[in-house]
Amino acid sequence: MKTIFIFSIAFFAATFSYAQNKAPDDVVEKIDINNCFKQMLKTKISLDPHHVRVESAHYTVEDEKILLTVIVRERNDYGAPVGLHEKQCELNK
Repeated sequence: MKTIFIFSIAFFAATFSYAQNKAPDDVVEKIDINNCFKQMLKTKISLDPHHVRVESAHYTVEDEKILLTVIVRERNDYGAPVGLHEKQCELNK
């Protein structure tokens, strides 16, 4: 459970930081961070935080919803890629 929580925090921080730098200011100001964080905690992520990195993050706006999509690359102990994981979070405007 501790690993899930640590990874969730790191995942969310990296994701939001990346999206904040790429999104227009008027969109970023309207993001409901708490709602997104709760959604990411519910995904039961079981990846080790030392073995992942954010590969890409982007958002789309559809019908008053902001959908944040993040692709995370998982690596093994030797640094070799072993998988991609995509997570999507709905943000409220």
